[in-house]
Amino acid sequence: GASVGATTGGGGASALYIACQEGQLECARLLLEARASVGQADEDGATPLYIACQEGHVECVRLLLEASAAINQADGEGTTPLYIACEKGNLECVRLLLEASAAVDQV
Repeated sequence: GASVGATTGGGGASALYIACQEGQLECARLLLEARASVGQADEDGATPLYIACQEGHVECVRLLLEASAAINQADGEGTTPLYIACEKGNLECVRLLLEASAAVDQV
């Protein structure tokens, strides 16, 4: 069978990353139960938490935080999940990140 950590050829995105990008909560949950890496970044350094915050998928953000995603892990340009959630106006994601003690001075 396929590895839950396998990545796509084009951008290095894992199945968990794609599930979180598309807001596929149950897929993401199943992948985490199968021990997919919550912190596996794509080739640009973006993690599943980062992309879920960018796309505004609140339930995926909640799931990833419950799975101990690194809340302040920045992408390759130094942008954190909190910063991208603020930039995109995803206020519920911002609230969840702040409640989970995201660093407000790391952007």
